[in-house]
Amino acid sequence: MMTVSEIKKIDDKNKRQAGVNALKSEELGPSDIQGLIELLADPYWPVRESASKKLIAVGSKVSSCLVNAISDPSEDIRFWSSQILATIADADAIDLLIKSFASYEENEINMYSARALIKVGSQAAPGLIKALGSPDDLIRLYSLHCLGELKCCEAVNEIQSLLAGDPNFAIRKNAAIALGKIGRPSSVNSLIAAISDKSWYVRVAATEALGKFKFLGDGGPLAEQGPETSSSGEDLRSKITSSIMASLSDTEARVRETGARVLSGFGGEHIQQQLIKMITGASSEGEKIVAVKCIDDSCSQEALPALFEMLGGKTSFELKKEILKALGRITDPSSKQRLLNAIFDENPEIAVTAVGALFHVRTDHACGALPSLLEDAREEIRCAAVAALGKNDYFDMRHYLYLALEDGSYLVRRQALVSLHSLLGDEVISEVISLIGDTEEFVSSEAISIAAKIKSPDFIPALARAVENGSNRIAYMAFQALGAIGPNAEYAVLKSLDSPNRDICYWAVNALEKTASRNCILPLLEAVKKHSGQQEIVERAIDVLMQFDFDIDVKLFIDVLKNLKSSHSKAIELLGKSAKPGIAVEILPYLNSAEKETRFQAAVALGRLKNSGDEVIGALVEALKDRYWPVRKAAAESLAALGENASQRLKKELERSGANADIVYWALRALADKAEKSSVEVFKKYIDSRSADIKKIIIKGLGRIGDDESVGLLLPFMQSPDDELRFHTVKSLKGCSNSMILNPLVKMMDDGYENVRSFAAIALGNFKCQQAIDALKGALNDKSHWVVKYAKESLSRLLK
Repeated sequence: MMTVSEIKKIDDKNKRQAGVNALKSEELGPSDIQGLIELLADPYWPVRESASKKLIAVGSKVSSCLVNAISDPSEDIRFWSSQILATIADADAIDLLIKSFASYEENEINMYSARALIKVGSQAAPGLIKALGSPDDLIRLYSLHCLGELKCCEAVNEIQSLLAGDPNFAIRKNAAIALGKIGRPSSVNSLIAAISDKSWYVRVAATEALGKFKFLGDGGPLAEQGPETSSSGEDLRSKITSSIMASLSDTEARVRETGARVLSGFGGEHIQQQLIKMITGASSEGEKIVAVKCIDDSCSQEALPALFEMLGGKTSFELKKEILKALGRITDPSSKQRLLNAIFDENPEIAVTAVGALFHVRTDHACGALPSLLEDAREEIRCAAVAALGKNDYFDMRHYLYLALEDGSYLVRRQALVSLHSLLGDEVISEVISLIGDTEEFVSSEAISIAAKIKSPDFIPALARAVENGSNRIAYMAFQALGAIGPNAEYAVLKSLDSPNRDICYWAVNALEKTASRNCILPLLEAVKKHSGQQEIVERAIDVLMQFDFDIDVKLFIDVLKNLKSSHSKAIELLGKSAKPGIAVEILPYLNSAEKETRFQAAVALGRLKNSGDEVIGALVEALKDRYWPVRKAAAESLAALGENASQRLKKELERSGANADIVYWALRALADKAEKSSVEVFKKYIDSRSADIKKIIIKGLGRIGDDESVGLLLPFMQSPDDELRFHTVKSLKGCSNSMILNPLVKMMDDGYENVRSFAAIALGNFKCQQAIDALKGALNDKSHWVVKYAKESLSRLLK
């Protein structure tokens, strides 16, 4: 199993993820945990997710390691740390999340911790309530937000105190918001008082919060909170209404607008009459727009004269549109007649708004006007009428939509299809098929996009025709739809691989990535032959072919490799799967490519091809000096896989005086991975190296060999003053049962370094003797929970 530090050096993102997943959480020490925290910023999100899961598996002990991570400069580390702490959710984790609010002033950053605390739930409430007394503004601010989202009733008194007396207006504002979310009637008086706050931000928040109590006294959701609402609900509702109505006289327009909007939610004639007064009074334009938006059908006789007067006067364009929408909400026949009149307005936007308003509520006026609207000379009017029919209220009038599919305007035809899809869902297949072939690209593209949503195989012939006859844009969309349909569409996509149009062929190959089965292999190979000079097509074809195991035509792909101008890596990767050693010499030149990914894939492929000839081995040895470390690593791994000839060459290189430092490191690493007895002599030469990394590699190799000579070389390291060398030595011996290490392992159970004791406990599990059992029993009282855990596991094996 690789260490976290080794995993971090892996360039291949999938291998990095696999390495993290292979880690055993019970074997992770402090340095490994820190490494996993750093992997929370990995550029590949599945690696970040795997690292977070592994840290969660460590348990509550990881909380202390996240002290700095929760306020790390990296956004990814902050996010994942907050999620880990939310999952652990012990007292330390909650405290860390709350304290992190003080680290940054940016809202988005602190919201990571806030969302994590909300995820923890009621368990976080005591700590958040306590945090309301913090001297730090940010801690109080975000704690209020969390308590509001948690609807924490226990916090109401503390929040009311902040609303009444906190010197920071942002705190008072968020206190009002939190009280509104919690919804306890006992907080109504505090919110009413806040309507007079010196900050208009607080007054707006208090007004909106009072709007949450509109169900008081009418048996709504708030009535379920207990007797305090049932006995005085009506009185409180009346008090709230009076207070918000008073806000309509506020000096700040935004407070008045908020009051009007909130009052409209309370409903009732009395409220509507107040809104009508705002419309007819000397209110600002914004207030009138808000009031008009809130007008409903409850006081239509009082509202209509005011609305008609404004509609006929010098009214702004935006206000006029809102008046028309308000008339649409009123069922009085005179309002519908005014809407019919407005349809003939010279301003197209006013006319279109009037059509939409006319159909807002189904009435005889609206239904009766429909035939003439669909025959109107203005296409925007016909289009608006067709759009209005897309609501379920007009399901029985869908025959008008079928007629509109034949309209001379492509805008109307497109909208008719959209409305039919809205009404009928997947039942519009025949209409979609028909309009895929529409002469107007705008209509055809909409039909294709609907086909991609429905994903029915019935669309395949029409989509295939669209590829053949349509524009490039239509063909592109058709391939997207065929890809969405999936494997059933494969046969239609394969036909397009023969197209002389390079774009068509490329899009077909793209679609095959979603639809492909083994049936596509031969057609794709033919496409590669036909378009061997087209880099984009060849690359995408190889991407699809990589999904399958097949008998690779090495001659074809060597020719393809030579014809490609750049990005040779995919072709080399595919050739590496061929298991034909003879082609290795064709890949050798690419170890010197200017592209690092190409050099990397060449080094990997040479190991897979198992060609142990001198030329191949020599080239891989030179690759150990590559400036890109993943190439050096891949070359070392390939050499480790190439048998005795490669081993001898590596040893020969290591025996040279003044050998290249990179070759020494990676050659030793390859030999350590092979763990052959014959490598011990070379290991002896370098075991006293000044480089700690070299020593660790040799220790790993000797531990894997595990014979008397190798163990004898390791014994001095078991007593080294260097913590890391002792750790790596005992770790390399965790699977060793050589009796020479029994006494040193027992002594290591008293080592001052936790990781050493942990792996000593693991290694002692290989010795079924009383001395090992006694040492492990003594470790059950160790101060480290890891040592205790491994000692228990080893004892369970020995005492079976």
